[in-house]
Amino acid sequence: MKNNRFGRLSMRAVIFANFTTFATLTLLMLLAGGFGLWTFTISELSFVGASFWVWGFIAWAISVGLSSFLAASTGRATTRLDGILYGVTSWATTCVLLNLFLWTFSGQILGREMTPLFMWGAFIADAIVLGSAVYGGITGSEKEMKIELEESKQHFPPKERKLERAVGN
Repeated sequence: MKNNRFGRLSMRAVIFANFTTFATLTLLMLLAGGFGLWTFTISELSFVGASFWVWGFIAWAISVGLSSFLAASTGRATTRLDGILYGVTSWATTCVLLNLFLWTFSGQILGREMTPLFMWGAFIADAIVLGSAVYGGITGSEKEMKIELEESKQHFPPKERKLERAVGN
């Protein structure tokens, strides 16, 4: 068994998580657009309202949390630390790819200037999505939680067992 924590990460699971993130994000954005939350043409894209960006953030947080959960599950994370590593790795690769896309997209196609408000918004969104990824990774590492539950049962047995031991049965 490897003692190296990073040796236990399955890059296949992380790549799977990235594809899952972008697929889920695409579906959630199309779903909201299908419900009519926003309508625009490519020429009007620079005038997209706040609802588009707010829903985009929510959809991104959901998709990264889900994909981190799936990465930890399919990568067979056995400890919470493994789940956190899957979550952070999935978030980091997705964050780099998505931010690279958004910066290129909003900077060149939309002709928008990168204002400090935009930068702070991106920073806060990235930090919140990181929390979603870590939570997803931790919940994906179920085995650790099952082991902890069993250990807590051994340390604190039910009252009936204590009574049986005291009586001598």
